[in-house]
Amino acid sequence: MYGADYANNLRKNLLKPTDSGLLERPMKADLKIYKDRDDVVEDALADLLPYIDIKPQVRDEIAAKKAQADRAVEALKFLESGGKKNPYKTKGKKVTKGQYKGEQAIGAYGVMESNVPLFTKKYYGEELTVEEFINNTKAQDEVAKEFILQNYQKYGNLEDAISTWFTGDPLDQAMDRGADDGSIDIEEYMIRFNSKFNPR
Repeated sequence: MYGADYANNLRKNLLKPTDSGLLERPMKADLKIYKDRDDVVEDALADLLPYIDIKPQVRDEIAAKKAQADRAVEALKFLESGGKKNPYKTKGKKVTKGQYKGEQAIGAYGVMESNVPLFTKKYYGEELTVEEFINNTKAQDEVAKEFILQNYQKYGNLEDAISTWFTGDPLDQAMDRGADDGSIDIEEYMIRFNSKFNPR
C-alpha cells in the first residue's frame, strides 16, 4: 500500500522546479499527451526494451529496422529538398491537381501545408502552424522520422512507408490509382527514392 508521502513525491517529480508549490495536480504542460492506448503501450515498451532479456537476433532485427528507417529519412530529405544548402526552408511548386491542389510542400521533407497541424500533433506531440513548422528543424526531423518508422512497422516494408508519405496509400494502392502530384507520379517517385536509398 502506498501512502500520501509516496503520492506527493510522484506529484513533485511531475512538476517543474518552479512549480514545486503546486502539489495538488501536475501542470498539463509537464505531462506527455498520448493519443490512444496503443501510443501508451508503444512508448512503455520502447522505454523497457533495453531491460528486456530478448534473443540477440531479435534485438539485432529491431536495431536494423531503426537504422534502415533512419537511412530512409535521409534519402527522403534529399529527394524532397534536392540537397539544398538550407533544406528546412524549402518551399515546393504549387500542386496543380488532386487533394492538395493549390498547396505547397514545405520544409526538408516536403510536408503538405494542410498536413502540418495534424502531422505535428501526431508525430511531434505539439500542433504547429505552417510558419512555426518551417522554422523548426527539430519538428521537421521528428515528424518525418516518426511517420516513416510507424508506417514501416505498420506495413512491414519501407516501400509502403515511403509511398504513404507521398500519396497517403501503400505502394500497390498508389500504383493502382496512378497517384501523382501533377509533376511526378508514384512510380517515378519510388525510382528516385531508391536511387538515393541504395546508391550504386
